[in-house]
Amino acid sequence: MTNGEHVVEIVDGRFCRAVCSCGWQSDARRMRSSIRELADAHLEEHAQLAVINLTDPSAIELVEERHAATA
Repeated sequence: MTNGEHVVEIVDGRFCRAVCSCGWQSDARRMRSSIRELADAHLEEHAQLAVINLTDPSAIELVEERHAATA
C-alpha cells in the first residue's frame, strides 16, 4: 500500500503487523483485515496532513498531536 510518500507493507508471522517507510508500525493483530484497516488509516491520515498549511500555528499543533498519538 502506498500514498506516494509512504509505503506500508504487511508483515506476516504468528501475528500480522503493518510497517511503514516512515517508521510507523501497527500493533500486532491476528486478522490481516484489521491490519489493512490500520494501514489504510495511517495512509489516509498522512494524505490529509500533506494538505495542511504548516505556516498556521494551530495546524502545527494538530500535526504534533497526531504524531504523538501514533508514536
